[in-house]
Amino acid sequence: MLIKKLFLIIFINSLIIAYDNTNIIDATHHNLSQKVIATSKYIDDSLYCIFDNKNEKKSMKKKTDEIDRFYKNDKFIDETDDSFVRLRLQSNHQSLSESSFNFNLRAYLSLPKVKKNIKLFIEDVNKDNFKDLPFSTSDNEESAMAVGISYFTPSYYGIDSKYSIGMRGIYPYTKARYKKEFIYNNYSIEPIQSFIYSTKYKFKEETNLYIDKKLKNKDLFRIRLARSTNSEKSGMDYSLALQYFYLLKKDIGINFTQSFSGNTNYTYIKDEKTIEYKNINTYNTQISFRQSIWKKWFSYEIRPGIDFQKKNNFKINYKILFLTDFYFGNI
Repeated sequence: MLIKKLFLIIFINSLIIAYDNTNIIDATHHNLSQKVIATSKYIDDSLYCIFDNKNEKKSMKKKTDEIDRFYKNDKFIDETDDSFVRLRLQSNHQSLSESSFNFNLRAYLSLPKVKKNIKLFIEDVNKDNFKDLPFSTSDNEESAMAVGISYFTPSYYGIDSKYSIGMRGIYPYTKARYKKEFIYNNYSIEPIQSFIYSTKYKFKEETNLYIDKKLKNKDLFRIRLARSTNSEKSGMDYSLALQYFYLLKKDIGINFTQSFSGNTNYTYIKDEKTIEYKNINTYNTQISFRQSIWKKWFSYEIRPGIDFQKKNNFKINYKILFLTDFYFGNI
């Protein structure tokens, strides 16, 4: 009986204390409720930025497209459905290597009446394979001309795909490319995955991740992460590039690039011995100045820079690259 009275007294005292502290309970409840609402709003805003912020996507897409189109880089060439021919002349000079001169011709023809999203392409016609066309048998994939057909599939769950089939030199090859774009707080995040197979050069796959940030109306900061593997090559290549783009005018642009690259199983020859090196093997700093000097179809670009490579014992290598682009087609 005594125990029951004791519990009753404790219970009554608890009710009295709770009644006296109603304001504390209400305040605690209010604070917790506000945290729930704020968390819900944060998640909603974040998902909206990623999946449904159409105006922000358009603004970022316009800026990144403007930069890529101005520089006519590989990203632009891989994604545009324009018909064009680009002839690039380049002269490369380095303090620790011999100077070189080369050219590169690429042609892309859209066929909307035959089949929407179909393109014919000719890629990588250069000094090394020009004399052997159309039967180039180079052991170096980058020195062999490619010709074929590309098909851009409709976007599926926001994933854009492109499939190519053709010939690399005299050997059949096929390529699949997938990309998806996310927008979050004025950042454009774009992962790209490619798979390439050739009967001559075997299998290759590569991943590129572009993270773009629009700083001002004329500025763009880009982080590019890349990795790739090749069945004919041991190890995995990887790289990181930090880039700052600034368009002085519509026809003048400056680009600062700092990049690091390596391979998980990098080898080089020193004193007639093969040495393995698993860390970053190249540090590269470069400035690019590009200008369209005749409308938008005739441009030149100057790229002075320095690099430090493991194969040169990380000695400083001064270099400068001159490019001249002739662009015919949709401007």
